[in-house]
Amino acid sequence: MKLIKLKDKLKKEKIKMIRIRFCPRCNCRDIVVIAGGVIGMFKCVDCGFQSPVFPEREFKIKENKIMEV
Repeated sequence: MKLIKLKDKLKKEKIKMIRIRFCPRCNCRDIVVIAGGVIGMFKCVDCGFQSPVFPEREFKIKENKIMEV
């Protein structure tokens, strides 16, 4: 009986994993695309750092809250 309740609870909790780019200079997550194409170019809104490559972090979204993994 307890296993069934646990499975139902896990099904109800919708946890999604997403990857979000962040600035390596200031750790801001507010990144915009300034040039498209094959390579692309990104820019940090806070410090103005520009690069074609920005690192990404994994985050969990649970009940509309973002939590870092």
